[in-house]
Amino acid sequence: MRNVLLIPFFTVTALAQLPPEVPAWAQPGSPGHPQLAPPPDFHRPSKNFNTPIGLFEGQSDIGGPLVPGSATFDAGTQQYTINSAGYNVWYTRDEFRFLWKKMSGDLSLASDVS
Repeated sequence: MRNVLLIPFFTVTALAQLPPEVPAWAQPGSPGHPQLAPPPDFHRPSKNFNTPIGLFEGQSDIGGPLVPGSATFDAGTQQYTINSAGYNVWYTRDEFRFLWKKMSGDLSLASDVS
């Protein structure tokens, strides 16, 4: 079921229900898809979520990827799973999911990545 807001003479569909608009140069199978730089002025803002997960205070989708990232935490195994999709980091922008916690002072971080 789609969420629809009715306004006299207009029908506005909730933005969350609309599929994202993907530029032609970013479509899989496009001639330049593997290594085509975006237009110089292309930018989507990052989105921050103050949603705690495990020991992290929040999450962010850096660079506003078209496919939102997600993260889960298994308290039993102390394991985080981060799902992310975004544009290739070789050019002028990055897109990825990021978990964060504000800290200050001297600290050390270790992780096993697989």
